[in-house]
Amino acid sequence: MTRKIKVAFVIVSLFGAAASADEEGRLKLSLTGAFGVSSLDFSGTRTFTEFAEEGQVRADYSADKGPGFEGGLAYRFGSRLSVALTGSYLKRDSGASVQANLPHPLYLDRDRQVERDVSGLSYNETAGHLDLVLSGHSGSLDFSVFAGPSVFKVKTDLAGAPTYTQSYPFDEVNVTGVPTVSANDTAFGFNVGAGIDYRFKPKFAFGIQGRFSRGSAKLPAEGGEIEVDAGGFAVGAGIRINF
Repeated sequence: MTRKIKVAFVIVSLFGAAASADEEGRLKLSLTGAFGVSSLDFSGTRTFTEFAEEGQVRADYSADKGPGFEGGLAYRFGSRLSVALTGSYLKRDSGASVQANLPHPLYLDRDRQVERDVSGLSYNETAGHLDLVLSGHSGSLDFSVFAGPSVFKVKTDLAGAPTYTQSYPFDEVNVTGVPTVSANDTAFGFNVGAGIDYRFKPKFAFGIQGRFSRGSAKLPAEGGEIEVDAGGFAVGAGIRINF
């Protein structure tokens, strides 16, 4: 009889633990302040026609590290598996070094070469990530690794052909400015990452994470297109709410 009572007690305890796990929140809301820790470099060459000849403008862009934000919702469908949908936004300050070959108004094949640095350009990146999340825990700590497809919306300023003044014999020009134009594109890619959460309340936690993402955007430009490797490595910290 005593043995049967012990077995019954173990079975009841197991069912109690399973019921407790099912009662835990299956949804987790994540609000994260992020920072893109890797700079972003890209370049592009475009052509134009002037004085019946083809001119060329090459711009080398450098986008700095920048702040961002992430918000996501995860649904737990197993003891260790979840699916998460996350949206992110990242803003970078950008600049460009512009080199241009300007056709000569009087002679063929005698381009005037000019250079100009451009600052104050903007680079904005919005992304959506759909991830499969594998998680575990130890005490008050929750661990997770995740991976999945991503979609990126890239919007940035691009440098155009320099404006200039000239006078006879037109062998030199005086650059007066470099106009800019906004360009955007949507790209598909992937992301992988990991995070650690510390539960300071049953439903609340503070978490840190790292995410690497990548997607190839092709920005339309007059006379060509400019390819940009969107994403990069970003770290973040924020609040997690389970419900």
